[in-house]
Formats: sequence, structure tokens, C-alpha cells
Amino acid sequence: MNHLISDTALFIAGQGYFLLFIILTISGRKNTSNLILALFILVQSTKIFDFFLCYQSYAMPSLVNALHNLSFIAGPILYFYVSSLSTGSFRWRLSMLWHVVPFIAAVTYTLTQYEYSTSITGGGALGQSFIQSTALGAAFMPLSVQPGF
Repeated sequence: MNHLISDTALFIAGQGYFLLFIILTISGRKNTSNLILALFILVQSTKIFDFFLCYQSYAMPSLVNALHNLSFIAGPILYFYVSSLSTGSFRWRLSMLWHVVPFIAAVTYTLTQYEYSTSITGGGALGQSFIQSTALGAAFMPLSVQPGF
């Protein structure tokens, strides 16, 4: 049963990435709506792929909870997509960045908490723990093997 759930999540994420590839390689004019839709599909597929990684006990150490914060950005991206479809003269304005502030705050908080927790558990100094934890060699190490988890 466990493999069925994780394999289904991997299949759905793969389908999302394939749809993203189709949208980005479509011939013709690249309008803003298609690019925003592609970004939305990328966020949703990444969330599902993160579910697969966590279900398999694999995770990227420095981004264990940061990927969960993608839920904060899905709403604004969907709002931008609907606005670009319904408004004939959709233009990016600086005031639209307020929609992204909760996502930036959540990611910043998550990364600082991770950095702080690794320094307390012996993961290194505050400045070094974040850099060392993002090394490519430890990116997909099982959580049970990683020191400090």
C-alpha cells in the first residue's frame, strides 16, 4: 500500500512536469497567461514531488519544510493567472508584490529556524550549517542516515 501511494504521487508529479514541458514548448506566441499557468503547474508538481520524497523518507536537508511553504505562493499565482485571463491589459505592477510577502516571510522563517536548529544540534556554526547542508552529495540522503535528524 505504501508503494502505491508514493508511486501515484510520483506519477502525478511526472505528469505535471510533462504538462509544464508541453506548455513551455508550444509553438506560437508566449503570452503571459501561459507562463503564469506553467509556473502554477511547476509549484503544484513540486509540492507533489516533495510529498513523494517525504513519503519515501528522502528529503533535501536544508529545504525539508521550505518546500511545504509553496502553499503560500500557489494562491497568488492562481490570482495572477485569472487576472491575466480576465483583464485584457494585464501588466505587472510593483504593488502586486504584496501578494508574495507571506511566501517570502514563511521561507525566510523556515530557513532561519533550520539554520538555528542545526547549530544547536551540532550541525555547525550558524553561517556554515546552511551552506554545508545544501551540498549536492547530501541532497537526497535518507533522513535516518543524516546526522542530527
